[in-house]
Amino acid sequence: MVQHLQIHLTQHHKISLPSFAAVLILIGFALLQAAAARGITIPGNRVIGVFNNDYAVRILHRSTAAMIEAPIRLYVTEDENGDATLSYKTAQHVFAPYLADGGQELSDIAIELDQHLDAIAQNAVRSAP
Repeated sequence: MVQHLQIHLTQHHKISLPSFAAVLILIGFALLQAAAARGITIPGNRVIGVFNNDYAVRILHRSTAAMIEAPIRLYVTEDENGDATLSYKTAQHVFAPYLADGGQELSDIAIELDQHLDAIAQNAVRSAP
């Protein structure tokens, strides 16, 4: 599912996976290795950060503080049966604390982002092997 998400994000939503996402993946590997060294087995998991520079510019014009939330994170976890689960917080939820600062325009941007996140999630679930 992780590889499929990466392909879908780059080809259909013009979202590059920033080096931040690579760092999160490396941190995930390090945590798995540290747990294994202690005899603990953690199911496979990956955090993928997604964002788009056009949205970043629009959000910065509404609320500088809101940009602490970028990139929005998708979390893929391995289930016991070998399937995968995709989890994420909606952009409306993530940006809610900044609406007093960013107003209706920030709310509208979050709604747009949620449409992209929903499309990403639906495609990942529908197309996962």
